[in-house]
Amino acid sequence: MIALAYALRTPDRVEKLILLDPTSCFAGMRPRYLARALPVLLRPSEKRQRSFIVWETNGHAIDEHWLDLSAQGAAYFPATKTVVPPRPEPAHLRSMKPDTTIILAADSKAHDSRRVAADIAKTHRRIRVVTLDEATHHTMPMTPAAALDTELIGALHPQR
Repeated sequence: MIALAYALRTPDRVEKLILLDPTSCFAGMRPRYLARALPVLLRPSEKRQRSFIVWETNGHAIDEHWLDLSAQGAAYFPATKTVVPPRPEPAHLRSMKPDTTIILAADSKAHDSRRVAADIAKTHRRIRVVTLDEATHHTMPMTPAAALDTELIGALHPQR
């Protein structure tokens, strides 16, 4: 959200933009996801953060060190506020200048990735959308490296 907001505000400073399973940029989040996130947002704790991530990842592999770090962040930095820019207007998105790739997680519980991909394809034809199978919103950084790396390199160096 922050990278997109920056790219829209300062288009001459961003040449390429890659968004990994972006939430609240092109569509809202699923109500069920928000309901599950609410306890973590209202009263963060290590146990609540772990429970939320385990629920969202739904059996997908999670790096235990990353999960520990995320849970400890909720426990020891509970007052840290997330920066959430407003969702951009569709007209503003259509005028985006940077070469943009969106990599969606097929199994994301945060939003309906298929609907997000279809909506972007209809309304933002210059934006490239890729959906990675076997990825959720919270496992995106841990998605099998070959799949994610291929898409990242392709977005950064399309001629390769």
